[in-house]
Amino acid sequence: MSGESERRILLWHWGRRGGGPLVTLGLAQAFAALPGVRTHLSLSRQSDLFIETTALGLPGHHVTTYTSRLGFATGLARLPFLIPGFLSFLRAKGITDVICPMTHLWNAATLPALKQAGIGYTLMIHDATLHPGEDTWSRRVLGSAEIAQADRILAPTRHVAERLETLGIVQGRPLGVAPMGPMGPSLGSLIPIRSLPTKRPPRLLFFGRMIAYKGLDLLVDAFPAIRAALPGAELRMVGGGCLPTDLRDRAESEGIILRNEWIPESAVSDLLDWCDAVILPYREASQSGLIPLCYQRGIPAIATPVGALPEQLEFGAAGTVSQDLSASGLADATTALLTDPDRYRSCSLEMIRLGRDVFTWKNSAQAILALLDKPVQDRQHMVAAPTGTL
Repeated sequence: MSGESERRILLWHWGRRGGGPLVTLGLAQAFAALPGVRTHLSLSRQSDLFIETTALGLPGHHVTTYTSRLGFATGLARLPFLIPGFLSFLRAKGITDVICPMTHLWNAATLPALKQAGIGYTLMIHDATLHPGEDTWSRRVLGSAEIAQADRILAPTRHVAERLETLGIVQGRPLGVAPMGPMGPSLGSLIPIRSLPTKRPPRLLFFGRMIAYKGLDLLVDAFPAIRAALPGAELRMVGGGCLPTDLRDRAESEGIILRNEWIPESAVSDLLDWCDAVILPYREASQSGLIPLCYQRGIPAIATPVGALPEQLEFGAAGTVSQDLSASGLADATTALLTDPDRYRSCSLEMIRLGRDVFTWKNSAQAILALLDKPVQDRQHMVAAPTGTL
């Protein structure tokens, strides 16, 4: 396809940590491999994956953002001076569509310039409603303003897409589902199928932010029953966030290993290689960024029946889903997986297949391109997204 007929897109994410840089890297790799697409990037120089993403060699316009709350506040004064350079880059490269893999607090103030330039904006919304503990004024107001300015909307799972429609957030705009693929560096095409250990007890890992909706109390309550059924079983709870003192004390008294700190991307592989299964005891969820990490390694998962967690596990084919939101249900699901070697091996194989054939960045990029082909209606009547959405 000639340069004149190439689709020229920009992946825009000025976030620094968490899933945003991972999703951006995965999509950038996929788009770079597709014919007929000229892909550009705009990243924060403070991104944890800035070096890895820019190493793809895609043309880009990158900015200095912030690393703290104070930096966010003072950075707002710089934002008006960053927008003209950003817009000039988009025009010089002939960008017709800007795709944002994850919302950012600076986006809402930047988008009016894109709209005036006639550049389409596609936003991936990972959570239809804000999680408990994340419902801050800035996220509510700025997130709603950004959603209101989007021309097209993406969701990472069918569950989130359905919730966005039910809550009236889509408002007639083109809506697509772009699955999150395996995250992190590729481990090669030959991922070994896992088997239950025979010479040591099983190892369980909770990895992620320690925040109330993640159901850490359920996990701590479930662990004595898990250990009774699986003598010597180990559990590590790892991640940043705030763990209540009483819950910390209970976890430590049960022999759970705690590492309550932010984990750099460079240390994630060792954590995952240590465990035999990951456990997601969430009380509510949209989807999990941990499960795509497991696709790369064939690690089975145990999850509660909330949000898109069952969908990401092919409804139990790649792990187990508890019957309810209880400590006993979580313990039963864990025991069922880790006492059945054939089932465990089958779940590992299914996890690998999902990451190879279903939840892939190539499928995600192709879904985004299909969404960009859908016409956008006149949106003069649109209103801001409901408060509390992201």
